[in-house]
Amino acid sequence: MIVAIVVFNVVMLALGAAVAARTVPANLVSALLSGIHNTIGITQPKPEKERLAALIWIASVLAIADGALFMLVFLATRLMRS
Repeated sequence: MIVAIVVFNVVMLALGAAVAARTVPANLVSALLSGIHNTIGITQPKPEKERLAALIWIASVLAIADGALFMLVFLATRLMRS
């Protein structure tokens, strides 16, 4: 389980670094963002802001996943002590 968490974080950080370093093609970033934004129903960013929006999505996914996992472990250990 811990290996999966570490791998997930490493992959997400590598993806963020690749987007920030512009090694991921712009059309791929645009296609992924349009899919996410259309699914949720929000407006798409301008083409010059797509990389920043992708980095914000990656950081949000990391924060939500790690935060939820932390809260699960934190609450489970507190309940086990009671």
